[in-house]
Amino acid sequence: MNKDKEDKLTDTLIDIGLTMNKLLNEVKELRGDVQQIQKRQAQTNYALGEMRLSYMKLDKSFNKYAESNSSIVKHHEIRITHLEEKTPGGAYIASEPAVQYKKKKRK
Repeated sequence: MNKDKEDKLTDTLIDIGLTMNKLLNEVKELRGDVQQIQKRQAQTNYALGEMRLSYMKLDKSFNKYAESNSSIVKHHEIRITHLEEKTPGGAYIASEPAVQYKKKKRK
């Protein structure tokens, strides 16, 4: 091989080596980014799990609250029915008192 071809091959190998070093550095940076994303994803998953648990606890307490309210309403229905039976006319309808408005006197 002559000197020119050897120089060209040497330059090409040097360029390939430099390019490989750049690619390795970029791959290292990407791995760091991926690790950060994985940490964030783990934190997000943990937060979602905690939120799910809190919703489940809230749902249990809400169901207890709703059951107690429905029992209270049932008891009120019974009381209202008893009131309707005891009032004359057979139906108890709440009505607002009639208010008579008077004209204001002018001075």
